Order: sequence, then C-alpha cells, then structure tokens
Amino acid sequence: MEKKRFKPRALFRGREKMMKTMKLNVLFLFICCCPLSATVYSQQTKVSLALTQVSLEEFFKDVQSRTGFFFIYPSNLFENAGTITVHTEDEELSQVLTKVLGQKGLSYKFQDDVIIVVKEPLPGQQQVVTRPVRGVVMDKDMNPMPGVNVIVKGTTTGVSTNSEGRFEIIVPVNPDLILRFSFVGMTTREIKIGEQTNLRVVMEISEEALSEVVITGYQVISKERATGSFDIIDTRHIEKPTSNIATALVGTVSGVNATLDLNGNPTFEIRGQTRLDGSSAPLVVVDGFAVERNFSDINPNDVESIHLLKDAAAASIWGARAANGVIVVTTKQGKKGGVNVEISSSVRFAPKIDLDYARSLAPTDQFIEYEKLSFNSWSASMPSDTRFSGGSYSPVQEALLEHHFGYITVQERDQRIEALKKLDNTAQIKKYILQNPLVHQHNLSISNVTERINNMLTLMYEENDTYLKGNDSYKISVGYKTNVHVFPWLD
Repeated sequence: MEKKRFKPRALFRGREKMMKTMKLNVLFLFICCCPLSATVYSQQTKVSLALTQVSLEEFFKDVQSRTGFFFIYPSNLFENAGTITVHTEDEELSQVLTKVLGQKGLSYKFQDDVIIVVKEPLPGQQQVVTRPVRGVVMDKDMNPMPGVNVIVKGTTTGVSTNSEGRFEIIVPVNPDLILRFSFVGMTTREIKIGEQTNLRVVMEISEEALSEVVITGYQVISKERATGSFDIIDTRHIEKPTSNIATALVGTVSGVNATLDLNGNPTFEIRGQTRLDGSSAPLVVVDGFAVERNFSDINPNDVESIHLLKDAAAASIWGARAANGVIVVTTKQGKKGGVNVEISSSVRFAPKIDLDYARSLAPTDQFIEYEKLSFNSWSASMPSDTRFSGGSYSPVQEALLEHHFGYITVQERDQRIEALKKLDNTAQIKKYILQNPLVHQHNLSISNVTERINNMLTLMYEENDTYLKGNDSYKISVGYKTNVHVFPWLD
C-alpha cells in the first residue's frame, strides 16, 4: 500500500493566496473612502461672505470665486427668487448653503467639487398624487370620435382621442378636477370627474360653432380645408324675424349684389354679371338638393345655416350650374329628448309711407304756375277753329286752351285755375289708400327623435298687410322632414 507524503509547499501556496485577497480588500476600502472623505472635506470648507441684497446668481459666483466649487442648477431657478443678504465669518460652507437656499425652498448636495442645486417642496408641502382616467368620446349617433381634445381645465395638460375615440390621461387626485372636451363644430363639454376612472362622453353639434365649418352641399369641412372663396351668414341675421330668408343676405356678404322687385323680394348676383344672356341667378341648394324655387318658398324658421360658394371651385361639386355661384341652405333637424314642441310668434309694424318723401313733387300752386309758364311754347300750333276735346291734357291746360281759342273769358280762366290751386289730394290718399303695414307670423314645430328616425314637422301662418289698402296677402307653409338610419354605411 502506497503512503501519501505531506508537502509543505502546498501550505505556503494557500497562505500566498490569502495574502493577495487581503491586499485587494484593503485597496477597495481605500478607494471607497476617498469620495467620502472628499465630501466631508467639501462640507467643512469655511467661507466668509458680506453680501447685501444680491441675487442667487451673484451669490453663486461669489462662493465659486472664494471656494473653487462649481454650481449646477435648473435654468428657471432664478424666476421669482428675489434677493438675499448674507453676512458670515469663517462659517462652514454647508451651513451657509443650508441657511440661504432653505429660505428659497431649494436644496443642494455635494458631488466632488460640484454643488448641485434643485427645487424641493417647501416644508409641509405634500407631493402631488396622480391617477389615470380613461374613457371614450362619441357623437350623438354613438359613433367614436377621433381627435377630440381632452384637457385638464386650468392647465395645459391634455391628450387627444385615438381612432376608436378612446383616451387615457394622468391627472392629480382631486375630487373637484374638471376635464374639458372640445372639437371643431361641437359644443365644448366640461365634466367634473370626481372619483370616476372611466368616462363615456357624448358630443353634440354646436350652433355657434357652425361658423367654423363650411357646408358645400355634399360635405361638411373645416375652414382650413375649404378651397376657393366662400362666406357664411352670421346666425344673428338668420334668427331675425322675416318673411323671406333672402333678406338675411342683403348687405351682409361682400361680392353679392341684391336687387329688390316691387314686392320687396331680392334677387342676387354673385361677383356681378357673369352672362351676356339668360339668368345670372346663383344656384340654390337646400339640404344637398338643387332646387329651382324662390327664396320666398322657404320657411325662414326652418333655416339653420346659409353658406355661399362664390368662385369657380364650386363647379367641381355642382358643375356648370354653379357658374353664377351657389347658395347652400341647411334646414334644422329634430333634437333628442322625445317629442319636442316649439311655438313662436312675431308682429312687425311700421308707420304709413311718407308721400312727401316717397313722391317729392312740387305743391299744387307751384305746379300750376309751371304749366302756365310753359303754355306759350306749344299753344300757337293748335288750329283756332278746333274745339279742345280733352285728350291727355291736365285741367289747367284745358282752361288755358279754351281761353286761347276764345271759348272762355280771362275771368273764367283765372277762376278755374284758382280753384284748381286749392285742390290737394295728399290727405285723401293717406286716408283712403294708405295704411300702416302690419305683418304677424305664427310658427309651430313638432319633432321626435329616436335612435334610427328623426322626424320634424313645421307649420307657418303669415298675414301681411301692405302699405296699400286692399293689397293684403297671407301665406301658409307646411314642411315635413325625416331622416332614417337604415345602415351605418348608407348614412
């Protein structure tokens, strides 16, 4: 049996390995202690300062020049920081910094030969706790709405909904916090979220925001996307009581010339005369359909908006018929909430027409004197043996002619003319022919809206007493509008 011998060299090898390990540990400890000792040395550096009403930036520069330490701080650190006053004598730098920066709600730390200054919450101030809020935004037909702006009211924090109308926003934990939802053409909504974490928001069309979009008859687009020249009639003009909605366009749109007929109904030319022959009237589109009727046939209380397309860009939509421009009229629709009934009445009256202003004629005596002065310029051509038979001559001319031919004397002629000077039928016209114009209009609208059907019935009765007696008129208008949603792809 072979015996194993003890080898002392193996023992020395183990001791050498242990010594190397100990040396490495000592070196590691020395390296780790160096930064700590440098930091301690930095904090114990003493400094003497005598600064009065100086800014933080000037304070940092003075400390840097005396100690050699560099400062690192945010770019907005000096906003509303004010001034400081420091008087120290051989005081440790750490104590000086704590005293000065603590007054401004700032903190610091040493990093080798660099002092890092940061903003910290003031004593007693709590950290803001946040939480996520999710939700979906839809229109009145429950279709998702992408691109809706969701903003925390009073801040600039916000997000936009994705293609599915969903959003997620991080907000502070605050039961009084309000989210603001806005979109072009929609009524801005503000919702107090309270403790809710999931929201379902329905946006509705805004009548005030209709001025921000352009209706071409085929589509509704924002002003930024619209090409060509267009105008939008202000809602204030549309809502005024009137018998003819066309009066809302008179004098309100540039480039549109209006001509009134004897009944006061206007006709329009957009951009002036565009044709040598034929009609130059613009094309009228009501709810996406071109119509040939007059504006007087449209119930003014049914109109929601009026848009004018004034240049050749309209021809890309309506073809050659748009050569004279296009007037797009959109009528109202029923509102959600079951059966809605609206009744309105209006009365308009005016004083009698002023004949002296409307017919600026000379008084009777002055007119007769003019006839007498002008008589001698043509009376000599009449044959002396022909008796005057009346014809189209005035009574004054008849008297002058009869005296000229010797049928009456001078006294008789003058008596007849003086009697004619006393006649004045202005008072008779005002009493028996003219009257105070009076227009009274009564409107009734009934609507019912469900998920698939939107029905609206409108009735209007109007009686118009014009300036002239016996020329009164009345008008009855009945309108019915229905929208049926059969399939989403058919809308």
